Amino acid sequence: MNKLSLMPLWPALLFGAVNAHALSDDFQFQGFLSQGVIYSPDNPFFDKDTGLNFNYREVGLNGSWTANDRVRLAGQVLSRRAGDLDDGDPKIDFLLLDYNFYIDEAVSAGIRLGRVKTHYGLYNTSRDIPHGRPGVFAPQSIYYESMRGALISLDGADLYATVATPLADISLNAFGGTAHFDNQAVEYQLFQSSMPGKFRDIDGGGFQVMANPRPLPDLTLGYTYIGFVTEYEDGPSFTPAEVLEGLNALKEDSSLYPLYVTNLELEASIHLFSAQYSPGDWIFTAEHMIVDVHLDEIEMLHLSVPKEIFPDKYKSKSVYLQAEWQAMEKLSLYTRWEKLLMNEDDPDGSVYEYYTGGNPVTQYNEAYTAGSRWYFTPDFSATAEYSINEGAAFLNGQSDIDYSSLNKHWDLFLLQFSYHF
Repeated sequence: MNKLSLMPLWPALLFGAVNAHALSDDFQFQGFLSQGVIYSPDNPFFDKDTGLNFNYREVGLNGSWTANDRVRLAGQVLSRRAGDLDDGDPKIDFLLLDYNFYIDEAVSAGIRLGRVKTHYGLYNTSRDIPHGRPGVFAPQSIYYESMRGALISLDGADLYATVATPLADISLNAFGGTAHFDNQAVEYQLFQSSMPGKFRDIDGGGFQVMANPRPLPDLTLGYTYIGFVTEYEDGPSFTPAEVLEGLNALKEDSSLYPLYVTNLELEASIHLFSAQYSPGDWIFTAEHMIVDVHLDEIEMLHLSVPKEIFPDKYKSKSVYLQAEWQAMEKLSLYTRWEKLLMNEDDPDGSVYEYYTGGNPVTQYNEAYTAGSRWYFTPDFSATAEYSINEGAAFLNGQSDIDYSSLNKHWDLFLLQFSYHF
């Protein structure tokens, strides 16, 4: 297996260029399965308890049918078990019609319709395939595991183009639609507890620009923008007497806040900058993300919450630096440093703790990771990694853990066996 196994490979995987099986010249399919072994002695990870668990596994089957030179159909069914974030039920990961409506020597353009992959950073379009990730998981500072369902794809359209210029080869994607939630990740991200109502599916869209400069063909530069909005709905209703009772309860315990939210709209704008350089047997990657979050129309007990009482705007920032080395034909090694601040103005989580009563360590995470991947065969591999963490923001979104008991310092050991067919 060469170093390309570590790169974003979804177009090749999707259209059968790697390890594909052809039932005919027009139809190809492939699949994969993986099983993870997790040991988290200090904080629960994909489990309600600390220690050893086997709650991470994937089974996927994807295929594509080429109708003619311009039209393709492609899709993937995925069963994914990831603690309480994914329950293992089979789901349509993507299912799309791809129409390449313009082709010449310098420009190719088309549109994908259906449940389409979201072009987000370097790894989102390949993160659901074990051999398409730089480790057991894509870097969690950028590719939140709890929000995977909302990030991986959307029901809508993706307009794409590739342009060859004298200075660079450029790829463009513009997309929009609706992304779906299958869990209570937003509620636990915001308040570390369940709410009486729910957040509706996300409406959003954005674009991505990726460029490979001609003077440095091993360099990839990219920028992704995504804007989205979701709204809290089916919240509780309170009588005047219950409003008074709720206000008194909140004076005693601010952690009850999510139980009394009656209206809330969440808007966010994501700016993601990506760079990857792959000389020889090395791959160096860096991504930096800025997320502007706006909590609008906040009502508690049917009363508008003034901005002076509860912060309605904040900026989240994250970054990682990663190096990968193809040490031998069958062995790759990688290391990564990453950092996430849920609110750059609240780096230790103390403001979050004051307003919500939540655990402050969930508002930041810094991690150092070292790992390796061994290919027993080109299709069968084992990936092992060890991470040292300060802060527990990577654990946000799980609904089956006690957030108040999360530790600031924690270690994580991961082992994953993957087979592609």
